Formats: sequence, C-alpha cells, structure tokens
Amino acid sequence: MPVGWKVASTAATAAFLVAVVVAVFLVATPLGKNDDADSGLGVSPGLTRFDEVDRKDAPSIEGPLVSRSGVASISHPGKVVVVNVWQSTCGPCRGEAGALEAAARSTAEEATFVGLDVVDQRAAARAFLRTSGSSYPHIFDPDAQQLLKFNGILPVQAIPSTAVIDKQGRIAARIIGPVSAETLTQLIDEVASST
Repeated sequence: MPVGWKVASTAATAAFLVAVVVAVFLVATPLGKNDDADSGLGVSPGLTRFDEVDRKDAPSIEGPLVSRSGVASISHPGKVVVVNVWQSTCGPCRGEAGALEAAARSTAEEATFVGLDVVDQRAAARAFLRTSGSSYPHIFDPDAQQLLKFNGILPVQAIPSTAVIDKQGRIAARIIGPVSAETLTQLIDEVASST
C-alpha cells in the first residue's frame, strides 16, 4: 500500500474519532443547565427543600416487606415520614445504612422510617438488611412501580435517594445521593417543627 494512503487513512480515522467524541459529549451534556450542579441524572444531587406552599402530596405506596411476611406502607399521619430508596448492590446505599439507622433511632418520637428496595433480588436484599442491622420496615419493590409513584421527585436512576414527608403527607424535602445522620436528623427536626 502506498504510504500516502496510510497517512490519509490515519488522518481520516483520527477525524472520525474526534467527531465521535464530540457527538457523545453533545448528546451526554444537557444544554442550558448548570453542569456544575448536575449529576447527569437530570436532577441535582444533594438536598432540595420544598417550600410549604409548593409541596406536593406524597404518593400512597405499600408493598410486601423485604425481610418477613406482611405489608408496609408510608401512611403515618401526624409524623414525619422518611422514605429511603436503596438497592443491595449499591455501594453508596451500603455506606449510608448506618447513618439512616442512627437517624431513625434518634428521631423515633417524631419520625417513621420506611425503606424502599428497588430493582433487586429478595435474597440479596435480606442479606443486606441482616448486615446493616436496620430496624425499620423495608418495602420490596422489584419492578420499581412504587418508586415510579414519586413521579420524578425521586428519579428511578438516582439511588440512593431519600424523601422526607411532612405531617400533612406532603413531600418537604428530597436528598439525591447518600445522606449523613446529622443532615437527616436536622432536616427531620426542621420539618417536624414547621408543620
């Protein structure tokens, strides 16, 4: 083969690869958003508080328990409810399990915790709960149908995520990503005293 053809072929290949990289970047990067705050999930990670006038009613969710027979729901009128979405294969979920348990114990008088295990295998979920020592109920939601009821407040692809529901059954805050016991405890106290 002529040397010139090989150079042209290499140049064409390089140009093609650059075009592919640019195309992937343009498709993967949402335009008109603050890219510094966006996680690539279409929502900003971290804590989002909702003003009382802007709060949406929390969905009615219920389902079979992960660790034993029976059904759990998030209906706990007069108390703050914390719904934590997790999956047994999620590293950040494992990392936040102790913080959630600590917050659940320290706020037991004012809040009720419910876990929502999504897109998971029951045996793996049970093993996760045994290891984590979680004391509150966890709903098994293998097809994420209960999570979908949160209608984008807690996106399916954002695991772990947590919703804090006020005493009137409205979503007061959400946390996308792992949560600390301190942040969650302060948030529960704030929501409990404001409603």
